[in-house]
Amino acid sequence: MMWLALLCLGVGLVLVAWGRRLHRATGLPAGRIVGHDVAGLEGTPSSPLLVAPRLGLSGRPDYVIRVEQALVPVEIKPRRRASRPYESDVMQLMAYCLLLEETTGVAPPYGTLVYAGARWHVPYTPDARRAVFRAVQEARAALRASYVPRSHTHPARCRACQVREVCGEALA
Repeated sequence: MMWLALLCLGVGLVLVAWGRRLHRATGLPAGRIVGHDVAGLEGTPSSPLLVAPRLGLSGRPDYVIRVEQALVPVEIKPRRRASRPYESDVMQLMAYCLLLEETTGVAPPYGTLVYAGARWHVPYTPDARRAVFRAVQEARAALRASYVPRSHTHPARCRACQVREVCGEALA
C-alpha cells in the first residue's frame, strides 16, 4: 500500500513540474489562470465576454491570470515575431485592461503580450487608458465618416483587407 502512495506522489510531482514548464513555455506570467479564450484548454473556466456598455466596448482576452491580488489580461500572437510589440497589439491589450477595470472596478497593473520568442509586460497607466478612449473615439468618427482614406501602402496588407472588393483605393 505504501508503494502505491509513493507512486501517486511521484506522478503528482511530475505532473506539477510538467504543468509549470508548460506555463513558462507559453510565456504566461506566473499566476493562476482564471479565464481563457483558447480552444482545447481543459480545467479552467472560459473567460466571460468583458463589456463596458458606456464605452460601447467589449472583448475577451486570450487569458486572464490572477497575479497576487490583480487580474492581468494576456494576449498571445503565436506567429508574430518582432523586436518590439506592434502598436495595434498594445492598444488591444490596453483595451482589455480597460475592460477588466470597468467590469471589476480594479485596474490591472499591466497586461502581458506574447509573441513567438518574446514577451512584454505593458504597464496599464492613465496615459494608456486615455489612448484607448481616443482610439475608440477615432474609430467611431471613422464609422460616421463618408470617406476614410486608406492608411497604408503595403500591397500584401491591401490584398488581405476584408473590404478590398468595395474599396476604390485598392492597391494593385
